[in-house]
Amino acid sequence: MIADYVYWLSGDAEPHISKLIKLYWQGLLEEAITKEENFSVLYTPCCGNPTRDTTLQTEETFRKLHPAFTAYIFTDPHAVHVMPQTTDWSKSSSQSYILTLGFRRRQDGDFLDKLLQRKCPMFTGPQAPFMLPTCDHLHQMCETLGRRILPVLDFIKCTTLAAGFSAGSGLIERLQYADCLHGLRRVKEHTEVLQHTLTELVVAPYLQEIIPADASLLQALMADTMDTLGGKRPDQERVWNAMQKVGLIEDMLYQWEKTYMKNKALRAAKKQKAKERKALKAPKKGLSAKPVLQGFPQAQPETDPSSSELHSVSSPYTTPNPPSALRSPDTATHLQREPPAAPITPH
Repeated sequence: MIADYVYWLSGDAEPHISKLIKLYWQGLLEEAITKEENFSVLYTPCCGNPTRDTTLQTEETFRKLHPAFTAYIFTDPHAVHVMPQTTDWSKSSSQSYILTLGFRRRQDGDFLDKLLQRKCPMFTGPQAPFMLPTCDHLHQMCETLGRRILPVLDFIKCTTLAAGFSAGSGLIERLQYADCLHGLRRVKEHTEVLQHTLTELVVAPYLQEIIPADASLLQALMADTMDTLGGKRPDQERVWNAMQKVGLIEDMLYQWEKTYMKNKALRAAKKQKAKERKALKAPKKGLSAKPVLQGFPQAQPETDPSSSELHSVSSPYTTPNPPSALRSPDTATHLQREPPAAPITPH
């Protein structure tokens, strides 16, 4: 793709040369998709950068078409991708596509969000850039970069012109990979990777606009790459190693912030639960705090006789508490004494 674009920029108007380049580009892309076993890809036509709704709809379509590659799904949120058979560099209205990748295993693709959303990308290997790595660590880092990360990044950028050291370009990761190869004394592979990286740096200004800050970084990367190829200044730290350390510090700060916010939320939840338990134990207003025991007679409150308007005095002619069976709402609450019998008069 880059070769076809640079050929068009050079002003050559030989259509058959451009057609041959596009056919070669298309053949490499189809071969990569066919041979890849760890992930699958879906290109969805679009206009401009994808929105959140478009991304969700695209990922749902991917799940239906490729159910075996749904352990981790990634949709490129920034770049607009082009296909070789529909690309015409002379027209700005060429068909663009959204790239969606689905992975068979989550650990093969979960690094993409991290790499594409930061200024100083770093690989998900042993985080020990402040000390010399051991031979085992170098082998592990080479395996992580060479077999898991770089092939995915190369596949993503084979249909977009975002090159150089932009997010997701894989250039910093490739330079770190070259350092690992140098540490393992794999000289030939180390040289090939550095030459590949230097070529990407050279054509980067032709593929995208470079701001002044990025231009300084581009020059520093090119100078360190050429010095490494020539064996110069081997005792000095390279730019990409410094970027790796900055990336690690960023990760540490983000991790500390995440841990702090998590602990803060846990403390707030515990405090709220303690308040709720205290509110349940506190007595409610208007209710006695004494516990009521079932099955025991309760003491009646004493009354003041002078405060009662109706007060009766017991007498021998009244029954203080007649049985409930003798009471009725139509009778009096006391029984009258029988009249005395008539005296018997002697004859």
